[in-house]
Amino acid sequence: MGDGVNVPPEIPEYDILERVGTGGMSVVWKAREKATGELCAIKVLNDSLTTNIEDVSHFYDEERTMERLNHPGVVKSRKLVNSGR
Repeated sequence: MGDGVNVPPEIPEYDILERVGTGGMSVVWKAREKATGELCAIKVLNDSLTTNIEDVSHFYDEERTMERLNHPGVVKSRKLVNSGR
């Protein structure tokens, strides 16, 4: 897996196309799901924050909030993957 900021993550189910944005906690990548060809966004927590339980917890809380949103201007959250690192 990449460093989260400069190197795209390696996720077998997706082709990572380009970095879309970078924030204080994470990086968002444009990707294509290999099985369906559907475009999607993949949000990756910065590696420097993965050892801080508070930051990881905040990232998970944000994901749960995104799952409940339903708006045409907001990307729908479909799943959360933990690389186990």
